[in-house]
Amino acid sequence: MAVFLFHVPLRGSVSLLFAVGGVFMVGTLAQGILISTLARQQLLASQMAMISTFLPAFLLSGFAFAIGNMPVAIQIITYIVPARYFVTMVKGIFLRGVGVAMLWPTCCFSSSSRLWSPAPRSDSPANISSDHDRRSPLFVSPATQGNL
Repeated sequence: MAVFLFHVPLRGSVSLLFAVGGVFMVGTLAQGILISTLARQQLLASQMAMISTFLPAFLLSGFAFAIGNMPVAIQIITYIVPARYFVTMVKGIFLRGVGVAMLWPTCCFSSSSRLWSPAPRSDSPANISSDHDRRSPLFVSPATQGNL
């Protein structure tokens, strides 16, 4: 859209841009699955996702506000936001045309930063469905799945 609508030149590799986007998307989807596993209700899961992904990604990634203009304490916090590295890589690929040789440290840290969150145990209370879940209109029992 940026290339065709706004005439922004794409100076880097499209395949590298898709690869970097794919790595970021896999990590973000894994975080979303973790949040939905831990949350008991859909509203809580959406609020947890908004607070843990969207707000930090939008405010602290350097997308909307320059990180150099933020207070030093906030600049330090931005190092734990994976979207910071994704925005840096996309800017490098799209606007400057840098390749894997320049981006590999950032890409490695971005992909490894998703490993810090622990996986929930299968016997945790968040993974055990309750009677309330079965009464929910969104609950589909295995017996009625074939009728959908």
